[in-house]
Amino acid sequence: MGDESDMSGVGPNRRISLHVITSYLLQLENGEPANPAVYVEEDGRAWAPDDTFTARDGSRWRIVAIDAPAPQLADEGFEATWIVEPLD
Repeated sequence: MGDESDMSGVGPNRRISLHVITSYLLQLENGEPANPAVYVEEDGRAWAPDDTFTARDGSRWRIVAIDAPAPQLADEGFEATWIVEPLD
């Protein structure tokens, strides 16, 4: 069994890439869940109302409003609830 304290692969010339995964709950203006109901991204960009995005299934959406997630959803890792409308 190897020495778990071995840091030979870590040093000033070692490049480490970190990805931030962000999840958003998608909701229609009438309060119903959108389809898809979740948008996940790795960009870490700042989103605002009127921004558009393409979901994994190819559907296109516009963000109408951004709300804080309910506490239980925040605990599950959702960054925000987006109120959205379809563009297709």
